[in-house]
Amino acid sequence: MKRTIKSSVAVVFMVVLFSVPSLSAQTTRILFDAAHAQTAGNADWVLDEDSCGIAQRYPTPDQSLITSTTSETFWSGALSAFGVDIVKKGFAVESLPAGNSLTYGNTANPQDLANYQVLVSCEPNTRFSATEIAAIRSFVQNGGGLLLIADHAGSDRNNDGYDSPVIWNEVMGAPSLFGFSFLTNSADPNAWFDDNPDDNYTRDTTSPIIFTGPYGIPSAGRGLGLFGSDTMNLDLTANASVKGHVWKRGAVADTSTTLVTMATATYGSGRVAALPDSSTAEDATNGCSHTTYTGYNDTRFDNGIIIANAVAWVAKKSGGTPPPPPAAPSGLVATGGSMQVTLAWTASTGATSYNVKRAGVTGGPYTTIATAVANPSYTDGSVAAGTTYFYVVSAVNGGGESANSNEAFATPTGDTLAPSAPTNLTATAAKRKISLSWTASTDNVAVSGYQIWRSTSASGPFTQIATTTSTTFANGSITSGTTLYYFVRAYDAAGNVSLASSTVNATAK
Repeated sequence: MKRTIKSSVAVVFMVVLFSVPSLSAQTTRILFDAAHAQTAGNADWVLDEDSCGIAQRYPTPDQSLITSTTSETFWSGALSAFGVDIVKKGFAVESLPAGNSLTYGNTANPQDLANYQVLVSCEPNTRFSATEIAAIRSFVQNGGGLLLIADHAGSDRNNDGYDSPVIWNEVMGAPSLFGFSFLTNSADPNAWFDDNPDDNYTRDTTSPIIFTGPYGIPSAGRGLGLFGSDTMNLDLTANASVKGHVWKRGAVADTSTTLVTMATATYGSGRVAALPDSSTAEDATNGCSHTTYTGYNDTRFDNGIIIANAVAWVAKKSGGTPPPPPAAPSGLVATGGSMQVTLAWTASTGATSYNVKRAGVTGGPYTTIATAVANPSYTDGSVAAGTTYFYVVSAVNGGGESANSNEAFATPTGDTLAPSAPTNLTATAAKRKISLSWTASTDNVAVSGYQIWRSTSASGPFTQIATTTSTTFANGSITSGTTLYYFVRAYDAAGNVSLASSTVNATAK
């Protein structure tokens, strides 16, 4: 137990005084779900517990005492950093204690969802009843906001056979009413992974989570700190409003409908935001000896910004003034190479992407050759040997584009890089014919074709018998019973030839 509640009349009177927050009726009220085993195992996804395992309705001390300097240890749950922060931002918070159920339209229930603007539920570990599922859906459909947070597949903390991805998918239905669903197979590497920092942001500058949210812009190199996370799949057919805002590293942001790590949608007149990892919302302190870690306030990531912007959006309080454009990038350096120029520069604070511009003379005029470049580096492969090129770079965020960086120039050399060796060469025998196939090579400019080499012995000598622009070749007119050995090389327009593929053999039939 975090603190002892004395039974004196004076203390009871004070508890009554501080049980109901002294906030106006216009204050946005947020209900934190603590009724679905949010403290099972080592979990502690509650604002505050005076008695371990049961988060009381109103966190204590009273939230009206919170100031701009109040620490998250003001409360003892592992969502205290989250809760204290959004109280500072003007929201009022309550918990739905264990033993209660979610309802919508039940006037006899003082914690009926109709009395709140937002429901936050972090990693439920017991299933919502059919009545509760209907209540959540009706709440959102009629204008409520829902922030739902899951965890990796297999995170069944109370061993009842249901983890939060499965539980949330039940709430959303199939196909998902909200247009997204969680992966549920714990053997899938995208359903249980670490990805930190996860800064694969959308390029949509209207995003209320990344660009126009009232509480800041996540920075490149920070983003979400995911430790044992799930991913989401989007289904625009089920809900055309669904949008991804962050993707797992390696996915193509704004294009991929898989590997999403932050999503929003509208449903009816309400709004939903979703995160697939409870690590983003937690803090390292709790009063019940659970194992939790710094997440919401982790200075390495922008978890707090992303979550607070999500709360504001589902509460219909987002759409803040766009930030000022970032400062111009600095330290641009251009290095000429084999038919390419490599650029590198110092990242700009607040930038979410960069535009690369090129000119044929110093000072421009410049033509933009690449946009939405995520990292402070770029390789320009559309160049000619012996020609000097001049470059500048600008930074972009939701507020616009910066001034150009310093100018840098370089002269690429002729193409001296050979293609990669062909791989996966196979030989298939037929009547008086042997057919070859392989995986295409890559080149810094382009692969022009392939050389076919043949021998009657594994040790050679090999003779080039043909060239082809395809990745297949048929060698015919072979005497039946003859065994032949082959390898393939790739070449480019500059005459650079790759290393040989592996050697294969076959016997003509």
